[in-house]
Amino acid sequence: MMRVIATGKGGVGKTTLVSTLCTLLARDGYKVLVFDTDPSMNLAMTLGIPFADIATLAEDKVKIGTKIEDHDIDIDVDSIIEEHSAVTTDNVRVVLMGTIPSGGAGCLCSSISLVKVLVESFVLRPWEYDFIIVDSQAGPEILGRGLATRFECNLVVTEAMPKAMEVTRQVINLSKDLDIRKTILVLNKYVGEADLNRVSSELRIGPQSILTIRDDDAVREADRLSIPILSIEPCPEAVVDIMRIKEELLGKGS
Repeated sequence: MMRVIATGKGGVGKTTLVSTLCTLLARDGYKVLVFDTDPSMNLAMTLGIPFADIATLAEDKVKIGTKIEDHDIDIDVDSIIEEHSAVTTDNVRVVLMGTIPSGGAGCLCSSISLVKVLVESFVLRPWEYDFIIVDSQAGPEILGRGLATRFECNLVVTEAMPKAMEVTRQVINLSKDLDIRKTILVLNKYVGEADLNRVSSELRIGPQSILTIRDDDAVREADRLSIPILSIEPCPEAVVDIMRIKEELLGKGS
């Protein structure tokens, strides 16, 4: 079983990457469970599931138990997953953390802690899923809460823009603190060598170690139509690039 988290600044393309990657892995026959921990909850829609069809962990956290951070309650993992998820047509199971239901309702800390406990429960039964993937909320905060401790991989998504690269620097450092085994840096919306060289220079990472996803009008068209990018024909350049990232994740990259 491989546990993967996708991190980076808001708007850099984490959800597009995660949704496409999950579907490609599922089509290859892998069993995939994905958690959407972004309060905007765009992942389910990107995968073709109306998020209104899924009860979120945040909505039900009182019922589930507010003492989750202290591990003071027994957790029926299978029931929680079943009641707070949906399955795509490609057999990807999607769990929504959700958002704060109303003003003054508190923070999402206990919901994030619940996701952490749910993910950790599968360490004892790794045969159930081949991949557990977390589409994280924007920024480094979720790593600060220890969600991805000892994960197998951090997919760090960035752009060749100063704010995005600063967040990237933070999450790469936090990955080391959490003993995440492998970091894959992905430069999204890539338009040329100048972008690659800028990111390489700013982050002090060799350009050969940075994977790229080309800037692609097909991604914007899929977003406009609220359809998966894999639905667009002919195969978009961005999908070809994500296929390369999948191979790298599987240890088959060149």
